[in-house]
Amino acid sequence: MADASAPEAVRPDAGTGFRFEMAFQNVVMGYWPHALGLLLAVLGGFFIYGQYDNWKVDGQKTTTAQIAAQQSQLQQALAEKVDPVTRKLLSSAGWNVYAAMSRVQGMQPDEQMALISAPGFGHLMPLLYGQSAMGADLERGDALDATLLVLGDLDDETKALVVEAADRFAAIGAGSTGTASAQAYVQAAELYRVAGTAEQRSKALEQVIARGDGPMKYAASVTVAGTQADGGDVQGAVTRLRAFENDPDRFVAQDSLAQCGTLLETAGRTPEALDIYTKFLEKYPDTRMAVEIRARMERLGATPTAPTAPTTPSTTP
Repeated sequence: MADASAPEAVRPDAGTGFRFEMAFQNVVMGYWPHALGLLLAVLGGFFIYGQYDNWKVDGQKTTTAQIAAQQSQLQQALAEKVDPVTRKLLSSAGWNVYAAMSRVQGMQPDEQMALISAPGFGHLMPLLYGQSAMGADLERGDALDATLLVLGDLDDETKALVVEAADRFAAIGAGSTGTASAQAYVQAAELYRVAGTAEQRSKALEQVIARGDGPMKYAASVTVAGTQADGGDVQGAVTRLRAFENDPDRFVAQDSLAQCGTLLETAGRTPEALDIYTKFLEKYPDTRMAVEIRARMERLGATPTAPTAPTTPSTTP
């Protein structure tokens, strides 16, 4: 029996048009199974990638929800250790600095006096007036950090509670991927810091560096580099940060050089610090950060290069 897919023979006396038509038909009939298979493979690839992408998005959402649930659980447990007056301020829905300030300002004088006299409010007051480094995070509504701030120095029981929570965040990070995983390790690292467990904090930060990207990865790298330098490994710290000097984020690239110079200057390695500062001014002469770099160089007895007049208004940091 003849093979239906085999090319059909063309008579020797056939015309050119007929020969072309038959050749085209033979190609189509002979290779259509392969073309169909290729088409199905491409469509299947798109389908699998789409399913994988959906799986990743769902995984990120699940991890983010787990982080939020653990934050809420820990905040509620810690709030029980805060005096009742301050606890009432912290428990308001959607807690953030601005809402808290509005609530305090809207209190009756006797309520304000009771709050000011409360033990926990003394820790919270600098934050409310914008004098805390944690303020930027708390403006986004992080009641957990506010509660930890109010508690101040933790007793052993509270430290154990915080470490247990940090371990849970680390477990969430280990069981997930991507940005959400790095965020879980960021929270773990912060809680380990509060509890004073430096080694566990360093391990969590290394995971942030491995799993995160962008400013999150850089911020963790700066913290780890500072720990390295404090431990005597200044060169290792500088090497870690110089990996960011060509980062596409212009602020990160600038700040990494400035941080390297600071580490070297603090370590007494003045000539190397001046070399870094000089390189900074060569690359970013007209930025706001360059003003500080020139001041550092002058403080070290060097003469920095003068800024050039920009031809267009500068929008760089």
